[in-house]
Amino acid sequence: SSSSDVVGRMNLASLRRVRGLWRQDVQRLTLAELQALGGSGDADSQIKIAQRTHQELKVRIAHRLRDFLFLPYKAMVNPSVRMVYGKYVDAYLMHEGFTNLSTPSEVTAYWTSCARMFDNHKQITRLLGRGRRELVQLDPELAATLDAFL
Repeated sequence: SSSSDVVGRMNLASLRRVRGLWRQDVQRLTLAELQALGGSGDADSQIKIAQRTHQELKVRIAHRLRDFLFLPYKAMVNPSVRMVYGKYVDAYLMHEGFTNLSTPSEVTAYWTSCARMFDNHKQITRLLGRGRRELVQLDPELAATLDAFL
């Protein structure tokens, strides 16, 4: 997708919500904590797990979007970096699409979307590595900035 396509997918209201999430600290979310939330494994417990995961992933994705937005322009126009940024935008918008996880069917839909998102993100490390190599070849002074970002 082109750079204007990526930017166009996030409207002003979405950008404001992302900025609001920047003020929240990223919380460590361990499997043990999720398991403790799951308690008996009943529907209410599963809903709580999904709600907590949803909130934490949304905050983490928002923080990563901020990191992208503070990269130098020449880094953001790199096709590989831009593609990864687009994947993060898509992930954020997917999370925004789930405003109310209060029923088992909504939770199932959320987990299905997360599985698709994770599958779609398999190549992120490779794309970022390619982008870094290309950018450092063009401008070696970018190496420190990109290393801090990665």
